[in-house]
Amino acid sequence: MRSFVLAALAALVTGGPPGRAADPPPARKLHVLLAIDTGSDLRASVLLDQERMERVFKANIPADRLAFQTLTGSKLTSENVLAHYRGLKVGPDDALLFFYAGHGAKDPDKGNAFVPQLGKVPPVYRSDVREAMRKTGAGLVVLLTDCCSTHSKLAGKPVYGATRPVTPASATGIHPTIEHLFFRHRGVVDITAAADGEASWSDFKDGGVFTRTLGKQLLRPIAELDTDGDKFVSWKEFFPVLKKESEGTFRSWSARMRSAGADVDQSTQRPTSFSLGEPTGGAPPPDATVGVYAVICLVNESGEAVKYKYRWSARDEWQTTEMASGKRGEHSAPRAKGADLPRFEILFDGNKTVIELEADTWTGTGAPPRGAAGREYPILLRKKDK
Repeated sequence: MRSFVLAALAALVTGGPPGRAADPPPARKLHVLLAIDTGSDLRASVLLDQERMERVFKANIPADRLAFQTLTGSKLTSENVLAHYRGLKVGPDDALLFFYAGHGAKDPDKGNAFVPQLGKVPPVYRSDVREAMRKTGAGLVVLLTDCCSTHSKLAGKPVYGATRPVTPASATGIHPTIEHLFFRHRGVVDITAAADGEASWSDFKDGGVFTRTLGKQLLRPIAELDTDGDKFVSWKEFFPVLKKESEGTFRSWSARMRSAGADVDQSTQRPTSFSLGEPTGGAPPPDATVGVYAVICLVNESGEAVKYKYRWSARDEWQTTEMASGKRGEHSAPRAKGADLPRFEILFDGNKTVIELEADTWTGTGAPPRGAAGREYPILLRKKDK
């Protein structure tokens, strides 16, 4: 006998209108927490990542608009990371950035995790950090992580002493790109350095391939990143550029490393976004009708075609569909004004139990586009004894 089950991936709603909402003001302050895995064999590499991130933000954001804390060595634990956010006094006019450099992995049940101190302490689950950040009530939550989505790999020999004390000149204004991305967005932005199953690579000369690329892109002029010509850089514009540049950096870096005799057994390193927040500072066209939708994304990871029935709890009729192995299926339903968000009900062919899923919200004009659902539910095949 066989049956299908669903598992929720740790990802949050990406939603946001195609334009920029006019109401929220720019963030008052950016609160940065650097989590640097110096208690591992990556010490020399991640210290370079720490230095790079400190220089990028401290040199480009005035001190009164920036709060900075760092966890390293034995202090980098799940308990300390979560305690930091539990004790943080912020509000909707504040922005949070969590940056992690170190070992990482993906747990088949709990999703992506950070694995500091070579696993001598419990893993720090990405979903726990993100939820702790959201519970602070901050208007913007950003997670940027340079770690593997499988096992970590390094190339080269350590060059200890490569880092220098960070004493950048005091910033008199915010760099425009940093202002747009960290002070004029709301919601959740969640990006990691490598796709599912990939390693995130680094060396002991320049640190992480992803971090060195990120640092450069954050300081590029607005005109080079503004793909839609509105003189504003959103995370939805920035991420494709970051991804492309990171992939290019990895290709050239890995070619050099292989020519030097290093064992780089990966053909690409592809940054992945789980959510990209909402820009602020503009408004949809006056004739546009903005609606709120419940959205669900299913991913068939069962290895075979799956038939299922589905309906939104607010609707009476079941719909029947089939999804091929490896495909994605997205469902959406409008939410009536003032009504609660409908929940999604699904019944797999051959199963007797109706599964109820929590939907995410998408707000915008027209129907939600493909990929609007930030939370994915993988369909898995579970075999039972007869």
